[in-house]
Amino acid sequence: MLEESGFYWGHLSSTEAAAALLGKPVGTFLVRDSRHGGHFFSLSAVTERGPTSVRVQFRAGTFALDTAQEAAHSAPHFGSLMELIEHYMGESRRLDRAGGGGGDCRHRRRDGTPAGPRYCVTHDDGTRLPLLLSRPLPRHAGAPPSMQHACRRAIHRAVPGERLAELPLPAPLRDFLESYPSQV
Repeated sequence: MLEESGFYWGHLSSTEAAAALLGKPVGTFLVRDSRHGGHFFSLSAVTERGPTSVRVQFRAGTFALDTAQEAAHSAPHFGSLMELIEHYMGESRRLDRAGGGGGDCRHRRRDGTPAGPRYCVTHDDGTRLPLLLSRPLPRHAGAPPSMQHACRRAIHRAVPGERLAELPLPAPLRDFLESYPSQV
């Protein structure tokens, strides 16, 4: 499923990922293989200070963004890497709609009051910035997804997963939709 997403770049160094993301808007991201032992994947994204990378942990059958040991218990965990990405993309959309998309690594309400913690990345100079995920960077620029894949994602955006079973679809089409259950 990850390879079908179009934003999984496979074997790519953090330097190569930064070069691919250079000049892209804040929130643009890609997933790549991690070069750090003990981690399968890294998420590389553009912040207000430029591209950065975060390791993705896999423990006890769940995925989470790499955190300091003392914060690991409170970090959200997900059953798949796609669920993790969808969560942080959704969080970024909510923050954008609320007008609190950047700044000091805290969710902000419209009145400026904190609305809870969020995931932040620390750059080499010590600056802490929020990790925003808004648009995946396709590995093959200029090559759009297949019409089938684009339609499948559109259906998943329009119909909640539990309601797919209610659609009058032939079994092969239902199987096709279920083979990639992500909106991303």
